[in-house]
Amino acid sequence: MGILKLTDLISDEAGAAVHYKVLEDYRDRRLAVDASIFLHQFASSMGYMRNSHLLGTFYRTVGLMELGILPIFVFDGPPPILKAPLLKKRAAVRQVAIEAFRAAKEAAAKANAETAESPAPAETSTTPGWTELTSAEKRDTFEQECMRMLKLMGVPVIKAKSEAEATCAALVLAGKAYAVATEDMDALPFGTPVLVRGLKIHNNPTLKEICLSEVLAGLKLTQEEFIDLCILLGCDYCESINGMGPKKALPLIRKYHSIEGILKHLDTKKFTVPTAWDFKGARELFKNPSVCLEGVPESLVASTPDEEGLVQFLAVEKHVIKEDRIRKGVERLRFYPQATKQKRIDSIFKSSKRQRKAEQAEEDAAGGKMGKLEDAEEVDDEKEEAQGPPLPINSPACVL
Repeated sequence: MGILKLTDLISDEAGAAVHYKVLEDYRDRRLAVDASIFLHQFASSMGYMRNSHLLGTFYRTVGLMELGILPIFVFDGPPPILKAPLLKKRAAVRQVAIEAFRAAKEAAAKANAETAESPAPAETSTTPGWTELTSAEKRDTFEQECMRMLKLMGVPVIKAKSEAEATCAALVLAGKAYAVATEDMDALPFGTPVLVRGLKIHNNPTLKEICLSEVLAGLKLTQEEFIDLCILLGCDYCESINGMGPKKALPLIRKYHSIEGILKHLDTKKFTVPTAWDFKGARELFKNPSVCLEGVPESLVASTPDEEGLVQFLAVEKHVIKEDRIRKGVERLRFYPQATKQKRIDSIFKSSKRQRKAEQAEEDAAGGKMGKLEDAEEVDDEKEEAQGPPLPINSPACVL
C-alpha cells in the first residue's frame, strides 16, 4: 500500500523535490530494486501468463544492463508483526476475488454452452489480480524462481530480513546503491535519500526521481516529523485517524511536531483515534527497521552470466523462452561492462532497435508471433509457452 496520498502531497507542497529523468542519467549507477513491484507489474501487464514473472524480469534486466544500469534485486523477508492486520485484510480480499472470478468463469462457460456461437464475455476490471489469485506459497515459488534466474544472469540478489523497501533504503544509505527503485512511497520514511519511480525500458520513459532532503525542505519537516506525517496519512503498520487527510495532517504536524503533541490538542468530535493505536510501533519500524547487510559485498557488481544454466532453466525446465533468445539475451548482458563506459546512449538505443527489428524479421520469416512485454522487449507470446491460458488482470484492488 505504501503511504496514502503522499505522492499528491509532495506534488502540491514540495514539487521541487520531484526531478524528471531519463535512463541515460543512471548509466554506471546501481539501483536497489524492490523485486515484488517488478513481479506485480509483469503479472499485470502480461495478462497473468504463468511465467510472466520470469519473462518480464529477464528482458527488463537485460535491457537495463545493456544501458549500463545495474539493478540490485531485493526480495521481501518475513513481514513485521505489525503488518499482520493488513495481511489478514488482503487475504480476505483475495478469497472474495477468487470466488468471484470462479463464479464468473463458470457463468461464462455456461453461457457459451447454451449459445455456442456467442463469444465469451471479455474480462473486465473486476478480474482479480496476481495477489488475489495467487496463494502465498505460490508467490514464494515465483520469487524463488526469479532469484534463481537472476543469479544465473549474474545479477546481485538479496533476501531481506524483513521489508524489501527498508533493505533497499539501507543499501542506498550505505553507499552500495544510488537510489531505491520502487513505486511504494514508504521507501522515503525508511530513509532512502533518493527514490526512483517508473523504472521501465519501454519507449525511453521519463522517470520520476524524488529527493528526500528536498521533500523535507518543501514540507518544512524533520525526518522524525515526516515519519509521523506518513503514519497519520496511513501506512501498512497501523490504522490512521479517521477523518485525518493530508490537508489536516500536515498543518498539525508542523504545529505540534509529533503525533503525541497532536493527540493532546486533537478535537475528538471531528477525528476518531483507533482503539489501541500502535503508532509508536509503526514509528519504530520506520526509524529502526529490521535490516541486516552482513554478508553483502562492499561493492555489488555483476558476475559472468551462466549461459548454459539459463538455457537449462528457462528453455528446458520452464519452457518459457526459446534457447536462441536466451543466448541473444546473454550476449546483451555481456555488453554491460562496456555500456557503463559509454559517453552517450544514442548508439545503444539504435543498436537495440536494429537488433529487435532483425529478430522480428527472423520470426516473421519463420511464421511465428512476437509479442511485446511491458518493457517493449520482444518475446515469444505463444500460449503453449505460457503453460496455460492467460488470465487478464486489471483489478484496482491489486496490492502488494
